Amino acid sequence: MYRFHHSPNTLKAATGVGLIAAAVGIALFLPPHIQPNNADAKTTELKSVVVEQTNNADDARNDDLVEQQENAAQQALNQIGREEYQGELNARPAFISPMEWQVLESVAARHEEPAQELTRLANRLRFAKLREQWDKIAAQNNTQMQKTLGNQLLNDLPHRIANQEMDKGHAQALQTEILAVIVDDSEERQRRAAQEARRIGVQFEIHSAG
Repeated sequence: MYRFHHSPNTLKAATGVGLIAAAVGIALFLPPHIQPNNADAKTTELKSVVVEQTNNADDARNDDLVEQQENAAQQALNQIGREEYQGELNARPAFISPMEWQVLESVAARHEEPAQELTRLANRLRFAKLREQWDKIAAQNNTQMQKTLGNQLLNDLPHRIANQEMDKGHAQALQTEILAVIVDDSEERQRRAAQEARRIGVQFEIHSAG
């Protein structure tokens, strides 16, 4: 059996690739005042932030990074039933991996109000991870968990609008998707849709059957 012996520089490079690959998803969550409204520019800027962090990081195995990411993603489910963070974050939340935390801290440090921006980014990443869990749970056909998680996403959506992180059209589309799953009765679903639409500043007309 052959064993590959990597030099410290090779390990460092491998770690950098792993960090960038694991963090690319965060590019979609960077705020417009940091990023141009351009996906390629967002990814390029994100990579520069991650590389900067990598140069100051200890060498680590890529499988350790993957495990950290998976553990953090699973921890997001423990956020169900909790309100989003307010005020300054004094410690890394469990649903954010150490690598993600370094990236978010670096991005927030470029903002004129770093502490406030770090909290906003953490909440935005929390929502994104819960949204990802929604897709996974849908495939598992876990009705009770879908209802619980769906209600959490609906509760958090107005924050995305208030922080200009999502437009109303996409938010309402997500509301419709969630309500189609968690509310069986069509009339109740329409009433709930109108209620949720008002929470994001959208007028919704209820049409009676017949």
